[in-house]
Amino acid sequence: MTFADTFAADLGQRTGSTVDAAQIPDSDTVDADLQALTSFTSGLGATDSGTLDIIAESGVDLSGATDDSGNPVIPGGELLTLAASAGQTLASLLDQAQQSFTVAINDTSSSEGEGNA
Repeated sequence: MTFADTFAADLGQRTGSTVDAAQIPDSDTVDADLQALTSFTSGLGATDSGTLDIIAESGVDLSGATDDSGNPVIPGGELLTLAASAGQTLASLLDQAQQSFTVAINDTSSSEGEGNA
């Protein structure tokens, strides 16, 4: 299985939703998105974090939130879309995605002998 296949299957199982492997970028991009979203959310206060969690959990795709220049204001790329489609808070999706990332990296490393599939 590819990284995307393994990541999608594991994350889908964890979230109880269908995750399309075709929508999953390469492992380097997922890793960067996880790190960026972790850094972003760790810098938020409880009120801001709670507000974003409520919005994501209600099904709003936060990946479309941009500033006046059209640049994304919330990092995380496809992870933000996944949170909305799974009805998950950002905190919950981030935790589950990090676990799925580890599973996918270990699986593809074992089966292909390399860290990035």
